[in-house]
Amino acid sequence: MMSATMLPKVIACKLLGLDINDVDYKEMDSPIPVTNRPIIYKPTKKLKYGASADEVYEEVKKTIEQYKGVKGIIHGVSYTRAKTIARLSNRCITHDTYDKNEKIRQFINSKDGILVSPSCERGLDLRGDLARFNIIPKIPFPSLADKVVSKRLYSKPFGDRWYRAITGESVVQGVGKTTRRSGFLATYMADKCFQQCDEYKCGEVDCAYEDAKKTALQSTFTTLNMHYYATETNFVGRFSKRKTVIIDEADVLEDVLIDFIALDIHLKTLEKFKLDQPKYVTKLGSWKEWADKALKILGEKVIKLKAAEDHLGKESKLELNKLSRMCLKLHMLKTDITEDWIFDHTDKFRFQPLWLDTKLTQQYLLKHAVRFIAMSATMLPKVIACKLLGLELTMLIIKK
Repeated sequence: MMSATMLPKVIACKLLGLDINDVDYKEMDSPIPVTNRPIIYKPTKKLKYGASADEVYEEVKKTIEQYKGVKGIIHGVSYTRAKTIARLSNRCITHDTYDKNEKIRQFINSKDGILVSPSCERGLDLRGDLARFNIIPKIPFPSLADKVVSKRLYSKPFGDRWYRAITGESVVQGVGKTTRRSGFLATYMADKCFQQCDEYKCGEVDCAYEDAKKTALQSTFTTLNMHYYATETNFVGRFSKRKTVIIDEADVLEDVLIDFIALDIHLKTLEKFKLDQPKYVTKLGSWKEWADKALKILGEKVIKLKAAEDHLGKESKLELNKLSRMCLKLHMLKTDITEDWIFDHTDKFRFQPLWLDTKLTQQYLLKHAVRFIAMSATMLPKVIACKLLGLELTMLIIKK
């Protein structure tokens, strides 16, 4: 039996009713260079069931606009979502169940069409210039409305591994529609649920994202977008401690850092961790008292989980990861946030620094590399650039 997306041995044997001792399992490296199949991850929002996808659609629209005159494919996951995405550009071509073949032919014959489909992750080969970009706005988790899927998922101890594995397999299939030995093709991801590829290793299925990440970590030179770099260095830590980091488009660096540092607390987060709201939600002092109490509650949970870390299952490891990140945010609320920060509670509780200072810039950027080279065609004067980035004048050298 052969497949480019064969499931892990234990799962394949379970699904095929085979004794694992009766099966020889061989894995081969992909013959397609990683440089020809990059995954560009732009974590925008977790698209869980029923969640609004407006921010993700805006990111999809921006990506489409980068590829003028170039054909591509967008995996819409559902017919409803595909139709919504198709309205983002007059280049988009989508289909229903009855006209799929006709619309695919229309796309193939078009000059710069974009195929938006909920059902083309398999059985379609877009070679050469038929598609030069690939967008997966939402991770294609199998629907829990399907009774078989639901029953399998909640069957212990195998269900969760199976569910994650077939989700990872669908992602790899979607990426593979446009991956080829020669020629460059970029795949874009916007759904934050894609992080589960990292946390769950796609149920142990080979993952193009993990492959690309491993190659990047081993490379002398690595190219990342700034949002991803900030997330990786401050939470995961695997791209930290480089000797030199070159930042292009440095004129927007302040915006990226402030957006990353800003603390958002959603009501759902409070419910998830069983935390009450502060007594006075409009007063910073009340929030700091609340953060102190919340840290004690969540800290005890983290300590218990870490004590048993070597024996934790995947769900418990994910819970530990989320609790640890929440504690980092609460510690920032307790120690770093001052009255100078902007506070908004329109649809969530958001704390955002009015200005960056040396402490914030050092903590979230500068400590992750020995030196930084910032480039921009519109770099502001030194004194202003230093103020915006929270740098002392002696820390910045400007070359024109």
